[in-house]
Amino acid sequence: MQTDINFQAVKNFRKLLVKEKKNLLKNDAVVTELFSLKDLLLKLEDGVIEKRSVKAAKELSKMTEEDRRILSMAPDEKKFFLAYKTKNPENPWAYFAAYQKKLQREYKLKQKELS
Repeated sequence: MQTDINFQAVKNFRKLLVKEKKNLLKNDAVVTELFSLKDLLLKLEDGVIEKRSVKAAKELSKMTEEDRRILSMAPDEKKFFLAYKTKNPENPWAYFAAYQKKLQREYKLKQKELS
């Protein structure tokens, strides 16, 4: 993907500048050019981030609400939700109360083991 290549180029250029900053900062003409390059790199980086954001927004808009919610779940919560959904297809979003109870039981069990 072109934006990833541009982003990697910006990162590599920054690393090079940091590595060579003592030599580069001795020359006033180089310092002036570096400031204009910095502005160019910031614009490039902003463009890359904007393109990624637009792409992510398009992908999220194609997803159903359920897919978006599942995307934000932790792996254990996702497994629990999918199992709960098969058992309770009429109200799958009621899983959260059951999931909280499961976590509380696990926490209490863990506390007993530690004490």
